[in-house]
Amino acid sequence: MPFDPRSLLEKEFRTIRHTYTAKDCMLYALGVGMGMDPLDEECLPFLYEDGLKVLPSQAVMMAHPGFWAKEDATGLDWVKVLHAVPEIARNAGFREPILHGLCTLGVTTHALMKTCCDYDPGRFKRMRLRFSAPVYPGDTIRTEIWRDGDEVAFRCKSLEQDKIVINNGYLQTG
Repeated sequence: MPFDPRSLLEKEFRTIRHTYTAKDCMLYALGVGMGMDPLDEECLPFLYEDGLKVLPSQAVMMAHPGFWAKEDATGLDWVKVLHAVPEIARNAGFREPILHGLCTLGVTTHALMKTCCDYDPGRFKRMRLRFSAPVYPGDTIRTEIWRDGDEVAFRCKSLEQDKIVINNGYLQTG
């Protein structure tokens, strides 16, 4: 069945309720690089039940609409995605499967939390950005930051590709 964009535009998505535990929050934090330095005590509240903090980007990951893409009506084959199957990625013009944007967002949030919010989720008020190029698993992402009081401009660069992968980033802190 061919892909029909109209079917997605007209689709009514059901309400999805997610529940999560302290363990889910800690695993998410580990997945986006918290705890890479075991001596960094600023990361500990994101990785330990006592006084647990949650990274703001976890809300975006939890809001993911689910696996609607595997429904027959979409005409998509969820098994054959750019993030997993090398052949599919190559056929789409990539050298290998690309990193999921939600992962890139989490790594970026970690950098901003550390640098601009002193790891205090309460200071992370609002963020917007534009994904400008794909990231490959294993890429080193450097976040470049410019501050003006509580307003922060940023972009992220893949050092291996020498490309800006997130551009026009804005963070409001408080």
